Amino acid sequence: DNSEVAPSDSVYLATPTDGGRIHIDMQLPKLQTRRCYAASLCLEDVVFVSGGAQSPYANDGEVFKSSEMLLYESKDKKWLAGPSMKLHRCGHGMVYSVFTDTIYALGGYGSESKFHSTLETLSLSRSDIQHASWILDGREISEGRSGHGFALGSDRCLYVVGGSSNGSEGMRSCCRLDPRCSSWEEIADLNVARGYTTAGFDANGYLYAIGGTQDFMGPADVHLERYDSRMDEWVIAVGSAAGVSELHRGRHSHSLGIVYPGSTHNIVPAS
Repeated sequence: DNSEVAPSDSVYLATPTDGGRIHIDMQLPKLQTRRCYAASLCLEDVVFVSGGAQSPYANDGEVFKSSEMLLYESKDKKWLAGPSMKLHRCGHGMVYSVFTDTIYALGGYGSESKFHSTLETLSLSRSDIQHASWILDGREISEGRSGHGFALGSDRCLYVVGGSSNGSEGMRSCCRLDPRCSSWEEIADLNVARGYTTAGFDANGYLYAIGGTQDFMGPADVHLERYDSRMDEWVIAVGSAAGVSELHRGRHSHSLGIVYPGSTHNIVPAS
C-alpha cells in the first residue's frame, strides 16, 4: 500500500493460513543492520538478506552492498556477515536456481540517479554461502531498473517483470535469460505498467505479476497478470475462469510467497 516505508531490522517466520492470511509463528533475531528495500531468500535452513538502504528515498542515506545470513535451526541463532555484492543495490531482485546452484542478484537502485542493469552471481557449487564470492556477470538487461519482479521458471530461465527506471514511473517491459545463453531476450510487455511489483511461478508454469504501481505517488494496483510462455502473452487474470481474484487492497513494495502444490489461490502477497 502507500503507507510510509522505513528501514527495519525485524524478521519473522510465518506460514499462510487457509483463509489467505499470514500467521506469525515466531520473531527471529533482528538483523545487524536496518535495511529498506533489501532482497531476501531462504536456502534450506539459511535466511539470506542482501543490499537495501538506510532510507526509502533517493540520495538520503547509504545504499548497501553487504549481506547477512541466519541459520534459523541452529541453537545459536544470530545473524552473520555474508559475502558483499560487487555493487551497492536496493530494490533489486534476488533468486536462487537449483539448476545451477547459484544465487542471482539483478538491477536495483545504486545512488544518485543510477539504476543498475547488471547481474551478479554467487555460485554455491564449490563453497558454502558464507565463503562464496559474488561475480559481476557481463549479461546486462537493456534498461536499468529497481522494484521489478524477478523469478525462476521451470525452464531454468530467469524472468524480469516491470520495475521502475527512475524511481517513480512503472515499466511494462519484461525479459528473460537462459543462463546457458549469452544475452537476455525481450518477452511480451505487461498490459499495465508495474513498478515496485513482485512476480512468481505457480506449479502449472504460469508466471504472475502481482500488484505494483504505474506511478509511485498514485494508487497501488489490485490486479494480477498471468504470463503464458508458450503464447508469449500476458493477460489480466481475474475471474473464476482464471481461478484467481483481485487483491483485497492495492499493494506495492510487497513480497510474494508461493505454497506448493501451486494452485493460484495459494499465492500469498504480504506487505
